[in-house]
Amino acid sequence: MDSQKQKDRSPTSRALPLMFMLVCSCLISPPWQSALAAAGWDDLQISTKWFSTLTESNISYEDLNRGNSFKIPSQILESQLREDVRAYYLNFVVILRPTLSLSRKSQAEGPDLTTKANSTTLMRWNEAFVQWNLSDSFFTVYGIQNFQWGPAESFNPSNGIFRETAQQRTLTHQSRGKHLLRFNYSWTPQINTIFLAELSDNSGDAPFLTDVEFRHKMLQKTELNWNSGSDYVGIVVGGEDSLSPYFGEYFNLSISDGLSLYGDGKHQRGSESWYPTEDANTSLVSLEQTHHGSHELLSSGVLGLRYAFENGSDLRYEMITYSPGYNEQDHLIFLRGLLASSGSQMQRTSTWIHRVDGLGMEFPGQKFSYLSLRAPDFFGVSNWNLMARAIRSHTDLSYQYYLSTDWTMGPAGTWTLAGLFSPSAQNKELGSPAHTTIYFGYEHVW
Repeated sequence: MDSQKQKDRSPTSRALPLMFMLVCSCLISPPWQSALAAAGWDDLQISTKWFSTLTESNISYEDLNRGNSFKIPSQILESQLREDVRAYYLNFVVILRPTLSLSRKSQAEGPDLTTKANSTTLMRWNEAFVQWNLSDSFFTVYGIQNFQWGPAESFNPSNGIFRETAQQRTLTHQSRGKHLLRFNYSWTPQINTIFLAELSDNSGDAPFLTDVEFRHKMLQKTELNWNSGSDYVGIVVGGEDSLSPYFGEYFNLSISDGLSLYGDGKHQRGSESWYPTEDANTSLVSLEQTHHGSHELLSSGVLGLRYAFENGSDLRYEMITYSPGYNEQDHLIFLRGLLASSGSQMQRTSTWIHRVDGLGMEFPGQKFSYLSLRAPDFFGVSNWNLMARAIRSHTDLSYQYYLSTDWTMGPAGTWTLAGLFSPSAQNKELGSPAHTTIYFGYEHVW
């Protein structure tokens, strides 16, 4: 929600987030919990998390980002209250996870790059759903849910509804649920089937695919697991309005103690993503849906190795193939459209540059490698954790890496320092105008 929308909100709507948090706070008190227990609610669990962060970015305002055309904030101050409410009544489970966020963003704007700041107050529902346990083997869930699967860390393409990548998961990222209807049926303890339907757009999310209206999506996945659930293989079939159906697969196989091989894939004819095109007569570059309706089979996949150490550390290496991404020619045409200085091309670019943040792709290219390490109690220091990950393009050898370390202090507080680094040039696949972004945060749970 942008600042203009914030200004247009009525005093009553602005007060609703505070009113809700006040109600949640009241529910924590013993008298309210006793009253709910007397009404038949078997259990009520409420926790509150306070999470505050400072984000500082070193941004280049040249080349692709002239005049900060991508509107990248140089500083973000944010403080959040995250509630987690779980209630149990007979065969029903109710989960509520609202977040109240207060933020202040500063960013350069205009030809003279004047720094302007705006503040926003926003309440959003990360999850809010009801689960109905109809039997020991069958239950249904309705509401805003965050439902993901797959063994890979870089991305899990077989999930056509939640399309997140590891690059998005910085300190300030918070996965948000979607409006779903879900049915889970267990045929045996080792075999289960899940049906999932996305019913409407959960407004407020940044679009994965810009300038395309919401379309209903659905999928069905069936999974077979063994070795106490450590090993598994799954098949996924899904689709959405006006697009060809897709099929996918995922698996995890233990090779030896601590070592496992895993993979995740998706295959679909055509794509609605935005691709650069060059007019044969004027040479002007546009972004068009050139693969929409195509019968070309486009595949996305990740194949990885994971080693889990006895001390809890986790090392992964993943190979990514992504045929919907831009090839080298697409990338060159795309750059010509962004960097052109002619008035006619700049005017044409202004009509489609807003689509750059929602191209409909998880990755900008077609071949990447990914490496990550998680080390709890780093160097033997209790409550000091380290996480590092890096991704590299096989096409132009550009790369990006993320480092994070956190310290747990006391029973409920955690300090975190993290950095996202993009040292490659802006015109590379993994280049970014924000060369360095530093995150500093504190989390307290009670």
